[in-house]
Amino acid sequence: MLCPRCDSLLVVQRQIASPLDRLLALLAIQPFECQACRHKFRAKPDAVRAAAPPDERRKVLREPVAIPVNFECGEDASEGTLTDLSKDGCTLDSKRRLKPGLLLRLHLPSGSEEVSPSMMQQIATVRSVQGSRAGLKFLAFTPVEQAQLEQTVTSTIKRFTK
Repeated sequence: MLCPRCDSLLVVQRQIASPLDRLLALLAIQPFECQACRHKFRAKPDAVRAAAPPDERRKVLREPVAIPVNFECGEDASEGTLTDLSKDGCTLDSKRRLKPGLLLRLHLPSGSEEVSPSMMQQIATVRSVQGSRAGLKFLAFTPVEQAQLEQTVTSTIKRFTK
């Protein structure tokens, strides 16, 4: 499902909260929110995942993907695969041992569908590690960087989930 305002794929179903939402649920119309532009709207769901359970720590749902990436940790370079992606973070599967608190420089595809796609560098911090999988949180320091990151994530998800 695309956001009707910004065409982002970063749309999640919200919990039914109001009496109007409960009434519309009888007609299979559900409340949604775009994670990119925060636009709230109602629609009939297609293949959108349900809202996160109440005990879920993550506020933004991640889209399953399989994107090969290169990354740097200090002076060392390595490679891995992004297996989940959202505007706030991702899961990185890599043979390199990572520890919580490390800063990484990820080289993400820009989402451009050109013949030679450009790469976007993104700084992320390792939040959690389970075996070869690391949960990363993207760091955007300015509103311009945040907008660029959201655009890259949206276009990358569109390209890799077709």
